[in-house]
Amino acid sequence: MNESLRATRSCDVDSPLVSIGVPVYNGESYLRIALESLLKQTMPDFEVIISDNASTDATASICHEYLRRDPRFRYERQPQNLGAAANYNRTFELARGRYFKWLAHDDWCEPECLAKCVEAFENADDSCVLVYSDTFVVDPEDNYMYSDPDRLLPTHRRPVARLVHTLWNLNMANAAFGLVRAESLERTRLIGPFVASDYVLMVELSILGTFAYVDEPLVGRRWHPGGSRQEANPTVLDVQAWFDGKERRKFILPTRLRLPAEYVRSCLRMSVSWTTRFSCAAVVLPTLLLRRLRVVMGRARETWSKGSD
Repeated sequence: MNESLRATRSCDVDSPLVSIGVPVYNGESYLRIALESLLKQTMPDFEVIISDNASTDATASICHEYLRRDPRFRYERQPQNLGAAANYNRTFELARGRYFKWLAHDDWCEPECLAKCVEAFENADDSCVLVYSDTFVVDPEDNYMYSDPDRLLPTHRRPVARLVHTLWNLNMANAAFGLVRAESLERTRLIGPFVASDYVLMVELSILGTFAYVDEPLVGRRWHPGGSRQEANPTVLDVQAWFDGKERRKFILPTRLRLPAEYVRSCLRMSVSWTTRFSCAAVVLPTLLLRRLRVVMGRARETWSKGSD
């Protein structure tokens, strides 16, 4: 990250405790719900950075409405679509807080979300880099669908053990929308311009430190046709174009092959000792193979069970 931005975050006495990044593209349908949820937070020491990825709908006017309502809101409109990854990362580049959180424009936070996540950080030791809560998913009409199945709690003192735990348990990656220590997030690649790069971010953060979990449903996520992985981007190639902002390609490396390579790359580039880097890189493939074997055996047991009924 730019050194001047890092200096601003660490030295500005007027900086807020929490920065919330809201990346948005054509979000008029649900953006107000997301921004209203931030106005209702019981913990007031925060700023909101909205990065508008050259929207063509009413997104800009909605954002300016909230700029007039609350000075904690900041808005930047991109001259052209940067791709989702760069737009997400831009909100962090502009952030000044000690802690940082992304909020997708079609999601929202319960009123106690920031207060309880900050409290969890204050009760944790210095090794904690991320706090996240239970997450629930609703449909376009706000009907409850399911709760977050992730249980990422890498708490071991050894980075390699935290990495193995993360690779073994990573599922929906909802922890990517948790509250992160900004100085730790600076040491990662942030959101990469490829499919499932939020998985890679979770791996990098687990190498850097521990996670804490608030066992309450404090974040709501919306499953709707316009979402990044639904009808708006029906294929992996479409999702890739959404991530990097480039024209739809004819071929990309399958996610199942690219992710292991990105995990190893992350292990080798982290700002930790070389012993830790190599130890982490060495466990990636064995852990993924064992996890895959677990899935295959589970499916085989289900098939056998159904056949014996």
